[in-house]
Amino acid sequence: MSSSATTTISEDYLCAIFAERVLVDKGFAVWLLSQTKFAAVAKSVDLLAEEQAKRPAKAWWRHWWCSVKDTGRQSETDILLVFKDGERRVALHIENKFSAPLVQYQADDYAPRARQMMKNKWVSYDDFETIIIAPKSYLLGNIAECKKFDRMISYERIGQHIPEYETVVRRNVK
Repeated sequence: MSSSATTTISEDYLCAIFAERVLVDKGFAVWLLSQTKFAAVAKSVDLLAEEQAKRPAKAWWRHWWCSVKDTGRQSETDILLVFKDGERRVALHIENKFSAPLVQYQADDYAPRARQMMKNKWVSYDDFETIIIAPKSYLLGNIAECKKFDRMISYERIGQHIPEYETVVRRNVK
């Protein structure tokens, strides 16, 4: 990474390296899944990145938008990861928050969107979990909204696997 790249690490960059790490590092994928209700199958699943990549988008994992019938709103998932274990498919819908506040209904819309997307035409799945990833201080400072997700995972814990997340914490979280 160049010196100019090290001075600014964007939320999009953090999403990209997170998704890429899941793709190339089975150990990280297992760790991530072991933090969820899918822990029992963490070691036996395969990421369906190639199937997800059939959707016309900049990146296979990035910004899955849809109009949610149950809410009447449009919303998006920052990182969508779909895994297959035999015939069963499970998805992680991940919101990444570095410092920007959650916008109105953002946390509320994750589960309805994930439920609606279960049968989407690009990569369907049978079950899901919603996750917010953020610095620990962000999670604690926004606990009521963050608890609307199924799971909270701190940058500090992710930083044990992806150094850039620890760098963000060291530089920006007081």
